[in-house]
Amino acid sequence: MRSALHRIDSSRLLYYPTIFVVCVGVGLSLLSYHIVAESEHVVIKRDLSQAARRIAALLEKGLDKHRFELVSLQAFHEASEKITGNEFQRYVKSILIDSSDIQALAWIPRVPGDRLASFVEEAHKNGYLDFQVREKGPSGTIVTGLQRDVYFPIYYIEPLAANEDLVGLNVASEPKMAQILQRARDIKKIVATGKVELAGDNGKQVAFQLFIPVFSKDESTDLVGQLRPLLGGFYAGTYRLDKFVENSLVHESPLGIEVHIFDNTSPKSRKFLISYLTNDSLSLSLEPQDQSSLHKGLHEAVPLKVGQRKWLVIATTTPSFLAARHNW
Repeated sequence: MRSALHRIDSSRLLYYPTIFVVCVGVGLSLLSYHIVAESEHVVIKRDLSQAARRIAALLEKGLDKHRFELVSLQAFHEASEKITGNEFQRYVKSILIDSSDIQALAWIPRVPGDRLASFVEEAHKNGYLDFQVREKGPSGTIVTGLQRDVYFPIYYIEPLAANEDLVGLNVASEPKMAQILQRARDIKKIVATGKVELAGDNGKQVAFQLFIPVFSKDESTDLVGQLRPLLGGFYAGTYRLDKFVENSLVHESPLGIEVHIFDNTSPKSRKFLISYLTNDSLSLSLEPQDQSSLHKGLHEAVPLKVGQRKWLVIATTTPSFLAARHNW
């Protein structure tokens, strides 16, 4: 009996080395997998971060271009006593040729209420025979003749053919726009709007606007008795978001990531601006995205400051992006 048990125990001992080797092999395989998986995760996170920051830098470069255009218009105006419609048209022509995302560039003068009649008369003498100051009434219809202490009508605008219906529109008649103009005046810097919907031939288009104040050489006394430069008006640019993104990333290689842009200065319902996928080609989407849901997954967020507003660029991965970095 003991001999039989001894033989059985001896036969079991023969398998122990094999079992040990198998266990060690499985353990090493799991360890290797874990190490490789961790390494892949590091690579994916690194590549996603680099791609997001590169895209944000390109968008920043596009914004800088438009800021410079407005600053140059401001300097051109402040260096002259007065700019005519022909001078404005000639100056912005080269800007428009080089920037297909510009929906419009406009000059918006400050017109005190007691000078409105003479301003309109001068516009008629300068060839703008149908010019009149208009604004949207409570029902959304265009009305004229409303009494204001000061007006900010669109006077020059290019390209004129696509924006002729905006000439004479009192920008400050909308409370939100009046606040933006006031902020730009107070801080003497470019100020941006939130998302703006445009009616286009191909359906809804989304844009944003930038305003820069222009001051005359005269001075006025403010509410606390201090002298301050007299506000002459504003130059404004309206930029289509889809074209802005396309132009900014025109030389960027396909990355296989999704990028979503938000304006975190806006209310929650209007934070989302635009999304795009850089895969085989660049495709854009206005389908709203939930920022909190994007934060739950693998992502990289890069802030952008746009005319005193806080944009956020969020990059997320796609299956093709992950597959290209898998080693198993």
